[in-house]
Amino acid sequence: MSIVEALEFEHRAEVMGKSFESQVLILNFSDVQVINAQYALQTPVEISSIEFAPENPKVLIGGCINGQLISWDLNSTEHKIQEGRKQKQADAAAATAEGGEEEDEQNKSNTCKMKELIMSNIDKSHKSYVADIKFVPGAVKVDRKAPNEGKSYHFISCSEDGVVNIWDTRNIDIQELKALAAKGKMQGWVPYLTINVFRQEGGELGLSRILFDKDQTTPTFWAASDEGELTLIDWSIRPVVTGEDQRPAEYVQHIYESERNSRPVLALERSPFYDDLLLTIHDFHFAIWKISLLDREEPIFRSANTRGS
Repeated sequence: MSIVEALEFEHRAEVMGKSFESQVLILNFSDVQVINAQYALQTPVEISSIEFAPENPKVLIGGCINGQLISWDLNSTEHKIQEGRKQKQADAAAATAEGGEEEDEQNKSNTCKMKELIMSNIDKSHKSYVADIKFVPGAVKVDRKAPNEGKSYHFISCSEDGVVNIWDTRNIDIQELKALAAKGKMQGWVPYLTINVFRQEGGELGLSRILFDKDQTTPTFWAASDEGELTLIDWSIRPVVTGEDQRPAEYVQHIYESERNSRPVLALERSPFYDDLLLTIHDFHFAIWKISLLDREEPIFRSANTRGS
């Protein structure tokens, strides 16, 4: 659970680019009677999206509201924040003064605080908030020089800035970072591949949601835009070189524009029963698409708008 303060646009513009303490809470639902925060992940920037690494569930990847990527390793003892005795006594005294119960204080003390493992280089990150993060299925070959051997090591981040970044989590493995630090070769975290997606009529195509098929083998993904469109993107396309001229790569293979509006798609999901049915959730309605019918430019079903919209 990521905590983001609800600020007006003017106040948000004032704090953009400034660091201030924020948290991501991992809740323990093993006891439904008492739901405790098992981890409190510290971050200098508010988190807009977060995902667990499929190959190591103790590693989390977060997308920041300023466009950077951040990672935590729950197994890392070096990144646990240890509070001193004086701080604990002060917290206990404050809880007692406010009428807090001893059990609540005990639950608070059981919360493990963790600081970040690494953050991406800001100049190689997104220029707007990270809208979504999705791990690439293991069967997709991303880096031929460093094969993933069927493991989901790579993930994709998207934003409204029209940039899609592909990252390799092997670069931020804690043992790898320790080895680099010992050799004095510590480097920043940068994406493995960056692509810029554009609309056919020109202008950047900002993305709000990403969707993979868990069994896919092709370097493609479906995405929803910040203006309501549904699009298919292939990141293996290369620029076209004709003599001395070079045209940008056309990563957008197909786009459905019938639901285009001024608001981003809120959710993009695949049917658990039919692989060619996709669901997009918009501000006031939802739409179902049959992607096997590429000639059909409209959804096969569009709900009515919510009452009062």
